[in-house]
Amino acid sequence: MTIRMYTYRNHLNAMQMMSSDTALEVLRELGRTFADGLSQIDKPAPADTSDLWNGLAAYHLLHLEGENPRLDCAHRAVLKMVTDAMYERALDVR
Repeated sequence: MTIRMYTYRNHLNAMQMMSSDTALEVLRELGRTFADGLSQIDKPAPADTSDLWNGLAAYHLLHLEGENPRLDCAHRAVLKMVTDAMYERALDVR
């Protein structure tokens, strides 16, 4: 997989960059935190889901858009990676 760089403005309005690997790790960390939080209230996350999937679910279920510029950038980057991968697969099928 090619490492891409994504830009965003942080809370001080300074330009920041994030690699695709960092974007994946940011959402995985959110997923681990989300799963831990669920287990604290006796509602464990499904065992067959990954940290990345839990992170994407947390971002949407908790309505985190706009709360943290770094997290927003990571979310956009991961969705772009997934979309690009699906387009590539669709082209391979033809």
